[in-house]
Amino acid sequence: MSLDIRGASGNLWEITRLGRGKVLSLAQAPQAQNALVDGLTFTASGAQTPTGAGDYFFYMAAASTATRPIVISRLAVDGGTLDAVSLNAVTGTPVSGTTLTPINRTRGSSKVTTATIQDGVDITGLTSAGTLERIILVANNNNSLVFVDRPIVLQAGQAIALAADTGTAAINFRVDFWVDLSDPQVVP
Repeated sequence: MSLDIRGASGNLWEITRLGRGKVLSLAQAPQAQNALVDGLTFTASGAQTPTGAGDYFFYMAAASTATRPIVISRLAVDGGTLDAVSLNAVTGTPVSGTTLTPINRTRGSSKVTTATIQDGVDITGLTSAGTLERIILVANNNNSLVFVDRPIVLQAGQAIALAADTGTAAINFRVDFWVDLSDPQVVP
């Protein structure tokens, strides 16, 4: 039998049956754990075959009225053929995308995100403000998974989008994100 203790920093300690303490590594930051408990952790996923080179196939923006930032913690993409995907910071208003409703990862929670999320084969109306991540898709690889080592934070009105380099590959994608509930007055 063991006893788990969570310190003020969020680090989880385990007291073993021998009475020794050890720090357990966290799969998520304490803020992400709080968001999960509060029903504010989501996954948006889908599959698209972009129609041309550089076409955006996924778009996500924090609501302009959002009082809490959205934190993107994980991104997974895979494709049937060799291609590359860019995750870009974007500006503009998406055109020709279809609303994508994310799944709440706290099963039984009725909470929904206020983020705007769309997917499509050629989402237009967006201008790149820079590339945040670049992912190479290996042919028939079932998971080109990127754990974002520095979370991507979307403040109110900020947006990101995924674009395919060649636009000929069928691409599956998944974006995991959560709403940051930490006190905005506290600087970590």
